[in-house]
Amino acid sequence: MIHHHQHLIVRAHGRANLDCAGAKRLVCDAVSAVEMKLAEVPGNPMAYDCQTPGNEGVTVMALIEESHCVLHSWPGEEVILYQFDLYSCRAYDATRVIRLFRDRVDAIKLEPLLIDRTERLVVEPLVDEKWRVLMRERASRLGLVYPGI
Repeated sequence: MIHHHQHLIVRAHGRANLDCAGAKRLVCDAVSAVEMKLAEVPGNPMAYDCQTPGNEGVTVMALIEESHCVLHSWPGEEVILYQFDLYSCRAYDATRVIRLFRDRVDAIKLEPLLIDRTERLVVEPLVDEKWRVLMRERASRLGLVYPGI
């Protein structure tokens, strides 16, 4: 078996504030979208709603048979900052996860990055001009200014 070692990292600003249950659903759906499987471990995935002042937010961690998937969020006044990563030793279509993530958090800014760690580190930004136009239009419909990437 050839291992591919793909690491998707997504930084997003969204309008949807996901609670623990919603964040767990997003992580599980992301894993399913790329045809991977949660590891059969009690309590998997785990979710935590941190209420420590200055560090409030939800964190979800899932062990998958192919490696791991993690989501962190920090609520703001108008938008929520999301940091997401999915690492796998199997190749997958990252655009499926990006679209799901974009829609689920109602993203107004989204920065996806794919790192291929198979033989050496190859960093591939997954944003092109078409994507920037789409995100600018989405922000405009919501009455917001898209800050760019």
